[in-house]
Amino acid sequence: ARQPFWLKMSVQVVAGVLCRRGHVLLARRREGKPLAGLWEFPGGKVESGETAEDALVRELKEELNITATEIAPLPFGPQAHDSVSFRFWTCAAWDGDPSGAEGQTIRWVCVDDLERYAMPPADGQMIAPLRAFLAGDAHATRAWSSAARAMGGCWTFCCPAAPPPPRDVRNDSR
Repeated sequence: ARQPFWLKMSVQVVAGVLCRRGHVLLARRREGKPLAGLWEFPGGKVESGETAEDALVRELKEELNITATEIAPLPFGPQAHDSVSFRFWTCAAWDGDPSGAEGQTIRWVCVDDLERYAMPPADGQMIAPLRAFLAGDAHATRAWSSAARAMGGCWTFCCPAAPPPPRDVRNDSR
């Protein structure tokens, strides 16, 4: 069987989209880090031997001091830039109150205001499909994904129907 392209990339990154009452959580990259000052969906690198799900739970704990309890892959993505693949997930439930555990600023942002925040390319390209997805417009999400692929983008629509239900990671036997 052919290996998906995102598993062939030298660096795999996961990011969580935490949603609350029409707002999503953004974190500002700290000074001294690449892309400092830009806003992003929190997450980070998948370590050797880790699944994407395990990496996301770990990264959200390290960055936001929360324990993700329900996560699901977004129905669009993954995306690639240079030798890095990005996979975005929703986080529908968590234990704890998100805080900038590494000293970063965090902010709940209305999905209609996301364009006002300077973001790295991978995060910025999530705005249109994320807005359509959160509005429940699966057709617009599919159309956007198809258009991005036609223009040479790296998006794939991996769930042509509804996304899978969130997985309760608290009782995971892995």
